[in-house]
Parts: sequence; structure tokens; C-alpha cells
Amino acid sequence: MLLLHLTDPHLFQDPEATLKGVDTFATLMSVLHTARAIHGHAAAMVLTGDLSQDERPGSYARLAWALEGMPWPAYLLKGNHDDADAMWVGLTRQPADIRTDRQFFLDNWQVLLLDSVAPGRVDGTLSAATLDWLERALSAHPRHHALICLHHHPVPVGSPWMDALMLDNGADLFAVTRRHPNVRAVLWGHVHQCFDGERDGVRLLSSPSTGVQFAPGSDAFALDARAPGYRWLELLADGTLDTGVCRVPDGPVPVPEPGEGLVRR
Repeated sequence: MLLLHLTDPHLFQDPEATLKGVDTFATLMSVLHTARAIHGHAAAMVLTGDLSQDERPGSYARLAWALEGMPWPAYLLKGNHDDADAMWVGLTRQPADIRTDRQFFLDNWQVLLLDSVAPGRVDGTLSAATLDWLERALSAHPRHHALICLHHHPVPVGSPWMDALMLDNGADLFAVTRRHPNVRAVLWGHVHQCFDGERDGVRLLSSPSTGVQFAPGSDAFALDARAPGYRWLELLADGTLDTGVCRVPDGPVPVPEPGEGLVRR
């Protein structure tokens, strides 16, 4: 089964607003149209947070409008830039196939969506209740391969400034996954760059933003001129997965002069 991962669009309610000179709605639309052209047969899509930059209902309404007519259901998580109340108000303004289930199934895989947002913080955490729910969900379906999705990265990605803003209890997450050998991969957003690693036999993956990219390996906040994109994951019946990244064909986006970063509240 084919799953698409999009993340961190950072949309605005104001259609004239840009982020670091980038029209994030236009880049999201480019990514969606690229995904539909290449992977229109996908079974589902997950968006792992930072859907909005201004946390206003209209930014989420624009997201719903963008998703309307896409050939896959979209499962959403919130990120540290998102406001839950504004999110649900805005998303109901359009009839797109948007879902907020914490768990869904694709053949013999279960996909689990974890809320890692800590109110008032840029870094993330998994609450005791969330970890308990994850434990129970994995125990209930031991014959299903599992993919865990969240916003914050549970391991360092090699950018010190970004790694200061990661999940603060990744060890607790991996304590759960070690007890459940059916966990095959963990997938996240937040970092605006690609990552592909492994821990205890679990594949660890992140994806490019649909808008602004962060420069990999940077000590301080820095942008990257690489084009926006998305990740595809082919979830195979034997528990393995194939994956790759597609970027929009129009080329890189302009990188503005250094300035204030994006990781504010």
C-alpha cells in the first residue's frame, strides 16, 4: 500500500503573506499537484503538523481548499505552530476528505498518529497518556506491522539548533517500540529536511517541507534552496518498506537573507 507524507506547509490566512519570501500556499499546491501526477494511486496521505504559520482559522480553510478534490484521504496532526481550536474551525469550512483519526489501517499495516505538541513550547513531548495509548494500540494488533507518525523528531538529525527543539522523551517512545517488534518505522516532520536512519531495527524517516527548507547539518538557523517536496512510502506485506522523496519540478525556491527563524510561538 502506498502512503504519502507531506509536512510543515506553514500557511497563512492572508493570501498575500509569505514566509521568508516564499508563497507557502503556492508551493503546497505545486507539491500536491506533483504528488497527484506521480502517486495519484496512493491509499492515503498524512500531514504531520505546522499546517499554519499564523494560527488563524483562514489558514486551515485554505489547507482544506487545497486538499479538496485530491484522490486520497488526508490524516492530519498538529505541530507547535498550530492552534487546535482555529484548526478545527477552519478545516470544517471545506468538504475535503480530512480525517483526524489517531489510528488507521492499510492492509496488514496500522498507522498510528501521536500528538507530540506541548502547549507553549517549540520542542515536543509525548504524554504518559499518549504513550499508554500507543502501548495498547500495538498490543491490540500484534500481527499488523506498525508505522508511527508524529510532528517532532525523536532522534537528533545533525543540526544542533534544530536538535535543541526535538522530542524531549524520545527514549520513552523507543522503550515502547522495543517491546513491540511489529513496529517497522517512525516518521516525523518539524525539521524541514530529509532524514533516513535506523534504531533497534526501526526505520527513522523525515521529509522535506512543502514550503521552506532548512539546511541540513547547520549549527544555527539556516535555509536551504532545495525545492519543496514530499515522501512516498510503499508499505509491503512482509513488513518492509520502500521509500523515496519527490520534489516539485520547478526547481529551488529563493533563499532570503538570514533573519528571524521560524521556530517561534
